[in-house]
Amino acid sequence: KVYAGWKDFVNIIGIAVYTVSFDTQGGSAVSAQSAAADAITTAPAAPTRTGYTFGGWYKEPSCVNAWNFATEPVTDDITLYAKWTPTVSFIAVTGVSVSPKTLSLAFDATQVLTVKFTPTKPSNTTVTWSSSDITIATVDNKGKVTANSDSIAGKTTITVTTQDGNKTATCTVTVSETGATAVETRHAASLQIYPNPTTGLVYVDNPNGAEAAVYTLSGALVLRSKAAVIDLSRHVAGVYIIKVGNKVAKVVKE
Repeated sequence: KVYAGWKDFVNIIGIAVYTVSFDTQGGSAVSAQSAAADAITTAPAAPTRTGYTFGGWYKEPSCVNAWNFATEPVTDDITLYAKWTPTVSFIAVTGVSVSPKTLSLAFDATQVLTVKFTPTKPSNTTVTWSSSDITIATVDNKGKVTANSDSIAGKTTITVTTQDGNKTATCTVTVSETGATAVETRHAASLQIYPNPTTGLVYVDNPNGAEAAVYTLSGALVLRSKAAVIDLSRHVAGVYIIKVGNKVAKVVKE
């Protein structure tokens, strides 16, 4: 007598045959296998699932205990469960912008700049902030810009730089008060200088050797010096502001 099918044959000769089923838990289908009692079964081709990475076959749906196809014999009908791990794709920064692009602040005023990324939700949103002239305005690591209380009028460029891709964007910050009137109003103490007017050299009463800063009336920094004598001979004729600490003076260069 000829018997059709391996399961019928092994049952006739007294060998049990068990079914190994595969629950892919949302993945592509995997066909069941038949295995003789105490036999080692072979791992099927890995299923697939969009957005997930296959992590092997487990004995329970919660995927705590992995099934070892190389060593574990089949002793009963069993169901093995697929483990899945969400695929985390790195989203790179391709661009960055800052808002507003220009900003006017009064002395001591503050404003927080807003950063926008391209694409909108990159994996790495770490940025650094910098100011091209911290004597005019500073910026903290949250993008908060502060116009310095001891500054005179001027402009500085605030730059944000992404850690991923080194992308940059800028905001031009202008301190709103300008000229000698604003400086002299804010700094009551006067600075002793001579001669005034001058054709070049200006002697500054600066016994402690503090840094002196020279500005144009529009607030542009001309030079810095710790010397007792400031040389304006290379600069055009006009009115300049000399500031040492909280003392200021206006000098006329002829």
